[in-house]
Amino acid sequence: MKNAKQTQLIKKFHTLLGRHALNADVKAEILASFDVTSSKDLSIKQLKEICGYIEKTNRTKEDSHDKWRKRVMASIGSCLRAMGESESPEKIKKTACRATGYSTFNKIPLDRLKSIYNAFKNRKNDIENINRITTHNPAINTNNKYLS
Repeated sequence: MKNAKQTQLIKKFHTLLGRHALNADVKAEILASFDVTSSKDLSIKQLKEICGYIEKTNRTKEDSHDKWRKRVMASIGSCLRAMGESESPEKIKKTACRATGYSTFNKIPLDRLKSIYNAFKNRKNDIENINRITTHNPAINTNNKYLS
């Protein structure tokens, strides 16, 4: 028999499924692992266990996205500094969005975050290497009167 706590946990279970884009097949697998076909047949203890697992698993994914967002912001910021440009969180986020084609920074998927992180990190390294070479090599130095 269902009580208020069980009803609340069933709602939470379905909310978590939707929030984390877990489809009907995933739901069926979860229910089958408890030898039931409906979430109404789960006990309060089982519902708490399932909800806790879904939250923990997806929190880890969100933490990973946050970590990569911070890395992207740092790599774009360092690239802007290497080019002598001003930097701000808004400018960095807009740059990341333009680079990936997404309209919102937080919507950029993990694989694209990793890709632009490496792209901007490599670009910054290239800029620093070019500056180092042109500063220390008079034949390449743009201030050299023979190259003007």
